[in-house]
Amino acid sequence: MFSIESKFYRLTIYIYHLVLVNFLFIVTSVLIVSLPASFLSLVATIKQIERPGIVKGYFRNFKRVFFQTIPLGLFNVFSVLFAISIQSIQIENSLFLKLIVSVFLFFLFSYNVNLYLILNLFEKKINYYQVFQQSFIWSLGSFYQNILLLVGLLGLYLLFFFQFPIALSLYGVSVPVFAYTKLFDYQLMKAQGN
Repeated sequence: MFSIESKFYRLTIYIYHLVLVNFLFIVTSVLIVSLPASFLSLVATIKQIERPGIVKGYFRNFKRVFFQTIPLGLFNVFSVLFAISIQSIQIENSLFLKLIVSVFLFFLFSYNVNLYLILNLFEKKINYYQVFQQSFIWSLGSFYQNILLLVGLLGLYLLFFFQFPIALSLYGVSVPVFAYTKLFDYQLMKAQGN
């Protein structure tokens, strides 16, 4: 029943690896400057979550991409500042404008996450213009799926935040990134198949 080939064993290994990757992400992103490298290492490690040596692979990726992700980190800072300024606009009476702002903020979040997923595809040669362009095209092409996933994850967060705060701290970043990368990989395979 609990052999190494069983589904239960594989599930427990996935759960353990997700907790471990989440812990590594939290530890390495304590400094704000290391947050982009931590997130890209999280994405790269989740893509190879079935391999042994999660810690060594995470830190290898972290060291490899630390200086490469500084431009993305600056872009993320400006995106957050832009999102805060858009959200602070007083749109009291217009429900339609609130909807437009919410959709745009979801797009901006999806675009920023897709930057790291696209950069993970370009492991050796990095052309930042191409990364930003491909992320924009990818975010537009899969926008409705990304919105549905992000709204579902936001609903799960709100559901679990008050009920299970310990589970949220254990899986708070790694499970949504795992779901998002699986959706990204599915869309990538579907796009390559056409």
